[in-house]
Amino acid sequence: MCIRDRAITAPTTMSYERIQPGKVAGALEAWGWQAREAAIRICDNVVGHSPSHFEYRPCDVTSNPYLTLGSLITAGIDGIKNNYKLPKAKQLEIWPHNEEDRKTYGLVTLPQKLSETLAYLKEDKVLLDALGYKISTTYTVSYTHLRAHETGRNLVCRLLLEKKKRLRIFILQQLQLLNQICMQSFSTH
Repeated sequence: MCIRDRAITAPTTMSYERIQPGKVAGALEAWGWQAREAAIRICDNVVGHSPSHFEYRPCDVTSNPYLTLGSLITAGIDGIKNNYKLPKAKQLEIWPHNEEDRKTYGLVTLPQKLSETLAYLKEDKVLLDALGYKISTTYTVSYTHLRAHETGRNLVCRLLLEKKKRLRIFILQQLQLLNQICMQSFSTH
């Protein structure tokens, strides 16, 4: 569910210090109502029990918002196109803090190292194709290599600022594609 874009939503080694099981930061591959440990949390409306919004919790403040939004939209479009089934919501009062207990409840911990998530990203053809050759190459080679070693931050910022216009175009393209899919879905029903 969240592994595919993890290198984009948590792009620094420091991201993984914060996003860990037991720290109420969405480090588990799960979703649920009011589930603070789950990667996706559906929040109740204050007045009633209808959903008011959702939170994508494993995202880190160091991520690029354009890439993050684009990668989440891309994952959603891929799920719709391929009819991926949403796993059952996890409704636990107390979330387990050790690996053995998490396995008992069928909970999977998201990767806890940047190097692991970079390996997933490099194999994710859908996301890399959606980013396009220039952005995906810049990100996987320049940006993530530098981030994995936590050096050259100024170069990373400069590279990303130069790509800002392309990223906006990428987001608009993904939103247009999502709109087309939704319109097709509504017209067939």
